[in-house]
Amino acid sequence: MIDKNLDLLFKSIKPINRVKKIGIDSALNEILAENVMVEKNLPSFDNAALDGYAFNYSDKNSDIKIVGTIYTGDKNIYTLGKNEAYRIMTGAMMPKNSDTIVEFEKAIVKDDILKIDSSIKKK
Repeated sequence: MIDKNLDLLFKSIKPINRVKKIGIDSALNEILAENVMVEKNLPSFDNAALDGYAFNYSDKNSDIKIVGTIYTGDKNIYTLGKNEAYRIMTGAMMPKNSDTIVEFEKAIVKDDILKIDSSIKKK
């Protein structure tokens, strides 16, 4: 019975071969006629998804020295040394050798030394 009803339903469906060009501000509830591909990745670098401290997860059991701050829009390239971290703002370029950010709220910092709580996971 279900198969018969599905066959009947599919036979009654007709594709709509109608395309119209509209602006993005009018596109709500519309269906794309073809895939949209970007020409350039933006941003074209790994960036911080949140404010915090960028560090290398392999250093998590050590005292990690905070060596500076990376602000959003800073175009300099920073590289972490062993047991180093940077304060980093949302959207800022991740320093080389970093693979994790601990949020400011979850960070344990004293005298520019970052200690990583065991609950922090690699991100």
